[in-house]
Amino acid sequence: MEQDKNLDVFNGLASFVDKQEILEGIVNQLAKDTGFDYSHIPLDAEDPIFLETMRKDLAFYIRNLASKSHIRFMHIIFRVDISQAKMNTIPSGDFYYHQLSELILSRLFQKIITKRHFKS
Repeated sequence: MEQDKNLDVFNGLASFVDKQEILEGIVNQLAKDTGFDYSHIPLDAEDPIFLETMRKDLAFYIRNLASKSHIRFMHIIFRVDISQAKMNTIPSGDFYYHQLSELILSRLFQKIITKRHFKS
């Protein structure tokens, strides 16, 4: 996995009119589901550096949480709705939490898009 690679979950944002609104929804859902608060940072859906920084910060947050409380970590995984099968696909190693944070953001993206679809 390349560290400079754009976060895959956000590549799909190009097809939506209001990328910023979707990103705000993801950040709000992230705070609700994980306790990771990124609302104090100015959000920029057009900036790939911002998106990668957010993923790295989430990976750091998840790593720290897992090292302090496995129960809280698993609660977050359950709340975000990451299946055990998907978690098993992540190879252990240096990039485990980076890939896990990508799975979390991808799942939250799915939640936001689903809510928008059924809201209309």
